[in-house]
Amino acid sequence: PPALHFDEAVYGLMARQIGPGYWPVFFPAYTGREPLYMYLMAGVFHLLGSSAVTVRLTSALIGIATMPALYWLARELYGRRVALVSVAIMAGNYWHLSLSRNGYPNILIPPLECLALALLWRGYRDRRPLLMGAGGLFIGLVLYTYLAARLFPVTLVLYFLYVLLVDARRFWQRAGGLALAVLAALAVFAPLGVYFYQHPHDF
Repeated sequence: PPALHFDEAVYGLMARQIGPGYWPVFFPAYTGREPLYMYLMAGVFHLLGSSAVTVRLTSALIGIATMPALYWLARELYGRRVALVSVAIMAGNYWHLSLSRNGYPNILIPPLECLALALLWRGYRDRRPLLMGAGGLFIGLVLYTYLAARLFPVTLVLYFLYVLLVDARRFWQRAGGLALAVLAALAVFAPLGVYFYQHPHDF
């Protein structure tokens, strides 16, 4: 797209600030921003320089990385054929294409949520607590992306409450893995959570 929207320019300016002596867990300026996208952009800037192209290249690379993440999740849930169809649909999806060609942090939500869900499902299905713990890491990480991502853990809690009601035996057999996932998510979220506790207006 031609020219930068002012939000994109703000993200680029924030990414340029990251460096020795300044490693923020939250950017309070410009109504507040979670930092993960800017850290990734700072890495792209370090390799290729800062420009309008590299602001958007960050999103494009994330958009591409979403494809294998979605494939893995769909294959775990429904098999190879559905996974291929899912990726084909996303590759031509207007919203995915648009967001992966603009410099906005919400492009990070789909790949991180896909990875979280794939790991949680694989760990839950196969009774592998470490995989569920790894899924928890991505749940915590998605909270560093964008305001709307705060609904993701709420959705998962509601889902597992449903599982407890309809399949309590299997749920309790996997309670250790679920507890590990919760602890991992809390550990990753802790720095941002402490920041929000100390700065409630930013939350």
